[in-house]
Amino acid sequence: MPKDLLLARKDDDGNTQTLYDHLHNTAKLAAGFEKRSSVTAFAAGLLHDSGKATDDFKRYLLTGNRKRGEVVHAKQGAFIVDDCAADFPSSAASMITAEVLELAIANHHGHLPDCLDACGGTAYFRKLTGENKKPSSTTIKKY
Repeated sequence: MPKDLLLARKDDDGNTQTLYDHLHNTAKLAAGFEKRSSVTAFAAGLLHDSGKATDDFKRYLLTGNRKRGEVVHAKQGAFIVDDCAADFPSSAASMITAEVLELAIANHHGHLPDCLDACGGTAYFRKLTGENKKPSSTTIKKY
């Protein structure tokens, strides 16, 4: 699907914004706000709505037949970070960076959840990995 056919949003007048423009503009803004970690901020902005790169989201946006929030789009970007992180050597810094990115991307519409359980384990990340949304992230990576 050409990048101009992927949509991010539609206003009340029916005007649309392409997903490409939305992700790249958000990435540039995020990098501008975070000078010391501008590459990480750029990546967060670029991936935060990548889950919208699906036919299901486009149908939702154009037809309005579903309720807001019914088409999940936030967690797919976190799965993409997880997939990419697996391809690099795992230092403590890279693992923490990947987890912070995953957390920010997956929860960019809501509150940040507790990440540790009562025993100090990483309950949040086990839960995220257990959710079977990988097929969607695989589809998104094609775009």
